Amino acid sequence: MAELTGKFDVEITGTALEPQGTRKGPTIVIKFKLLNKLHADGTKEQMDGDWFRTKWFTLTDKNAQYVAGDLAALGFVGQPSQLDPDAENHFDLTGARGTFYCQQREYPKH
Repeated sequence: MAELTGKFDVEITGTALEPQGTRKGPTIVIKFKLLNKLHADGTKEQMDGDWFRTKWFTLTDKNAQYVAGDLAALGFVGQPSQLDPDAENHFDLTGARGTFYCQQREYPKH
C-alpha cells in the first residue's frame, strides 16, 4: 500500500459519461495515471511504477461552472456528452496532462 494524498501531475488515460442513475446528475468519469507527486516546496517526485486513479465529476446546476473550469484546464471546452467515447462528436482527452488532488490515503498498487 502507498499513501497517495496530495497534488499530482497526471496524464489522462480515458473518459466516460455515466447517466444520472441515483446521483444528482450525470457523471463525467476521468481515468488518469499519476506521473509525479508535487510537494509544497515546489519539487516533484516521479512516481515509482504505474499508478492509475479515477475522478468522478457529478454534474449539477450548482457545480457545472466549476466542472467546466476543471475540464477547460485539461483542454476541453464543449458539451459533457462529447466525453462519451461512443458519441459521434467525441472529444478525446487521452494524453492530456494536468494536476489533480488525490484524497484517499492508501491505495493498493494496480
